[in-house]
Amino acid sequence: MKSTLRTLALALSSSALFSGAAVAAETYTVDNGHTAVLFFADHFGFSKVVGRFLQTSGEFAIDGANPANSKISLELKVDSLTTNDGKRDEHLKGPDFFNAKQFPTATFVSTGVKKAGDAFDVTGDLTIHGVKKSVTVKVKQNKKGQDPWGTTRTGFDGEISLNRNDFGVSGVPPIPADIKLWFSVEGALKK
Repeated sequence: MKSTLRTLALALSSSALFSGAAVAAETYTVDNGHTAVLFFADHFGFSKVVGRFLQTSGEFAIDGANPANSKISLELKVDSLTTNDGKRDEHLKGPDFFNAKQFPTATFVSTGVKKAGDAFDVTGDLTIHGVKKSVTVKVKQNKKGQDPWGTTRTGFDGEISLNRNDFGVSGVPPIPADIKLWFSVEGALKK
């Protein structure tokens, strides 16, 4: 998949998290119930098939004083993929596409974070179908604050476009190979 997973959207746009505010690094645990990772695939020009990975885990650390020290690590359970069509889901999870039995997870692990205007360029290793590629995702940070129960939270949004063939997810040839991956990740501050 080419490198258009563009916005794994580490939505690190809020200045409070990555700006020069003198704050020690904060580590957040990904909240699966408030995180969405979607993909969009063209269906012969008729429509877009929308899929979602229902099980996401990981953590991210934000260093407000030095964004270069910030990190993110995400894991998607491939078998949790759904497109709202059971037969299609089984085909996508099978050997023609993701091969979830052999490659049960897809991961992103950052290797660098740079401020880019009001957003951040997050470079990291994206591994899908056992193939690891370096990609850069532009992300914007969302609000940072306390939820009604007193837990500090923040999140980020992003998207990227990929060519699935770059990751060995060949599938059926007439189906276009370019895929858009969009995400909105929320995390709870670790105590």
